[in-house]
Amino acid sequence: MFPANNMTTKNQYGVKQIKSKKSKKFNKKSLQIGTWNIRLGIHDQLKINDIIDALVKTKADILGIQETGAREDIFEYYNEYFLFAPKSSRNEGLGFIIKKSFIYHIETIDCSIPRIFTITFSSSN
Repeated sequence: MFPANNMTTKNQYGVKQIKSKKSKKFNKKSLQIGTWNIRLGIHDQLKINDIIDALVKTKADILGIQETGAREDIFEYYNEYFLFAPKSSRNEGLGFIIKKSFIYHIETIDCSIPRIFTITFSSSN
């Protein structure tokens, strides 16, 4: 999976992290992506606030969210992030929380296949 020359550490939450020895820190062209199963928490404002706080602390750029349970299409801004999740049936659903600076680079959003949600970004670089 990862080359053998990587380091494994634990962060302040006790979660395992794998870091490449080649790049000790992120450069300006890096992109930090994560996922979170929010367990039907899209309509729980306290849970959304916790998620946004975690994004700010980890400096994540994009977060894929699962089990949104969105009862309608959601497009909302939270501080420096934009959350969008299409309406889902039953207790499922996907979405993304993206830094506002990235939304200008979104070319397409496709959620036509159940359980798969893709975003295509364009870049001038």
